[in-house]
Amino acid sequence: MKIKLLIVLIVLSITIFAQNNKNDSSFVDWKSLEEVSVQFIEKQKPILIWLYANDIDSCKLMKENTFALQEVNNYMNLLFYNIKIDAKTDNEFTFFDGQKFNKNKDSLYNSITSYLLQNNVNLPALVMFTKNAEGRIFYGYKDRDHIFPILIYYAEMAYENNDYKTFEDYYFKAYPVGQKQIMNRLLISWKKMADIDSLQKEKPKKILIDIYNNYSVSATMMRTKTFNNPEVSSYLNEKYYSVTVELKSNEEFIIKGITYKNSGEAHGYHQFAIAVLQGKMKFPAFIILDENYNLIERKQRYYTPEEIEALLKFYGENIYKEKQFDEYLKELKIKN
Repeated sequence: MKIKLLIVLIVLSITIFAQNNKNDSSFVDWKSLEEVSVQFIEKQKPILIWLYANDIDSCKLMKENTFALQEVNNYMNLLFYNIKIDAKTDNEFTFFDGQKFNKNKDSLYNSITSYLLQNNVNLPALVMFTKNAEGRIFYGYKDRDHIFPILIYYAEMAYENNDYKTFEDYYFKAYPVGQKQIMNRLLISWKKMADIDSLQKEKPKKILIDIYNNYSVSATMMRTKTFNNPEVSSYLNEKYYSVTVELKSNEEFIIKGITYKNSGEAHGYHQFAIAVLQGKMKFPAFIILDENYNLIERKQRYYTPEEIEALLKFYGENIYKEKQFDEYLKELKIKN
């Protein structure tokens, strides 16, 4: 009887704990505007401001079903300053620029709500700020699948080179809604660096080296959708040797008389990655070497298939020996 009672108590405790977790978004490390104002000066991170109202069902759902998910709140806590604002609160706020906001007795919403949403109050809403404090509004309820492209776009700074709609389109091609495991038939014959010497002796080619960080979602998007695009992969297979060097690989190889291996440091980064990226661990990242292993290009940003095609041809056709890339792009636009 005692054993049965103990089992019942354990099951009951687990059930209550699970219910509390599900209904409590406190797992997100919500901060005040004042706290973030100070912390942002010390360390720049993107800022997420969630505007909600307690009497709106979609706001409740976002609190209980989206922010309560551990994979969501862990990502937010690690990479963002997170602020939540009750759109109808009577509290007074001081914004980052020193402006004061409060609730007028004749208004339904606090004045900071209208300010942040640019007088288009539609809740719930996310206001996202880049590290450079440039903002954008995302209206409406966001579940797990639809909040992640927004978070990744800002956390991995894809906004530096791509508009959000383009990035989102390719995100959902790589990570379809509701599909957790993405299976892709890789169209590129990815090589190991140790195999390139023998291949170069048979047929010299340019070398594209993808410094692959599997913790970067946009790097995986490039692997599965950009490099794996039929036109891009066909050109790479023809004109390049495509090589993968895992960021934390234990692979050892020699290039131009220098031996590269895992650094053995706490971060576990490969010496080659540290060297070619000059210690700037920003991903996605790839480099292009000429036939003699000389570095001719280094890129650390997300590329769509359409964007990367011109870059690959610029080096693959040796156009880089005659003109600058910007000049080449202008000529392409005129032709098209």
